[in-house]
Amino acid sequence: APPRMDEGEEDLFNLFVDRNYVKKTFSFSTNNNVEPIDLYLLNTASTDFDRTGQVIWPAASVLCKYIFTHADIFASSSVLEVGSGVGLGGIVASKMKSSSVILSDSEDIVIELLQMNVDLHASSNSSLDQPHALSVVKLEWGNDDHIHELQRQHPNGFDIIIGSDVAYWKHAIVPLLTTVRSLLAPPQPHAPPSSPPSQFILAYQSRALITDNYLLEQAEHYGLTCKHVSLDSFLDEEDCQQYHLVKVLLFSKT
Repeated sequence: APPRMDEGEEDLFNLFVDRNYVKKTFSFSTNNNVEPIDLYLLNTASTDFDRTGQVIWPAASVLCKYIFTHADIFASSSVLEVGSGVGLGGIVASKMKSSSVILSDSEDIVIELLQMNVDLHASSNSSLDQPHALSVVKLEWGNDDHIHELQRQHPNGFDIIIGSDVAYWKHAIVPLLTTVRSLLAPPQPHAPPSSPPSQFILAYQSRALITDNYLLEQAEHYGLTCKHVSLDSFLDEEDCQQYHLVKVLLFSKT
């Protein structure tokens, strides 16, 4: 969720708004079944104003594969996707019988695209159950009004927060982490050992070691423990090679 543009920048941006979306089908395997998901998105990112939320990046595919291979932790869970973009991760999570899934982004044009994809998904037939309470909200990281409104609607917090490629702007890492900590459900001291903790599942493509280290340092500073997930624990050899730059991290409250 990059910082807001000032009025002059926003006027300039409006000259480059691109709504020439195409519908594409993404397929994932679930229990030997192929699950298709249709989405509207741009063919490529804009060359003038890179609208990162209107395309799909490699980390989103890895996140979806993680969700599909860990469907049990999503069943009956409340899920929030931050920086949803086209909404692929959240829509996949909704197919895992989550109790509710909220897609979020900070940009109005992306919110518009998210709602298009929610409507498209709701009207399509699926081999899996239809999504449960799939909705869209505007969420700018670090925005107290946005955070408080979500806390009002979900006073117990979210069982799972997901995000893909939302950690590439160093200046946005602290707002991201503070937002996640505010909205993630608190640890349950009397929960059974088999019960998974509330967690933030982050998939992102590593681009700079200094940013990777900063993310981990700030997570610890804001009371989030981190666990690295090995790609070969849920991806096949071919996918591991294709997505070798993608990291998957699990954050939980201390």
